[in-house]
Amino acid sequence: MVIDAYQIMKINSLIMPVRVFNIVLIVGVLRGGGDANHAFAIEAFTMWFMGVPAAFAGALLFKLPIYWVVALTTLEEIGKFILCMYRLVSDKWINNLVKNF
Repeated sequence: MVIDAYQIMKINSLIMPVRVFNIVLIVGVLRGGGDANHAFAIEAFTMWFMGVPAAFAGALLFKLPIYWVVALTTLEEIGKFILCMYRLVSDKWINNLVKNF
């Protein structure tokens, strides 16, 4: 039990820089630039098509230990990182938020 908690803490510590970068990019940059719909789509897509299926498969189909299930759910953060970087580099997220004033 203690070993599982230790493994989960190691996994979380490894993925935390990517998770923080995603939070800053989605909440700060994309939403701040007026691209809230795309930010929502990225979060919803990665959660429902990557994180939840990976957790389901790991826990119920493959009967993996809890720390492996946690590791599989971090695939969601990797997917967010890729999609957010693609959106950031494309410059499509930049909107003029004051043109109506």
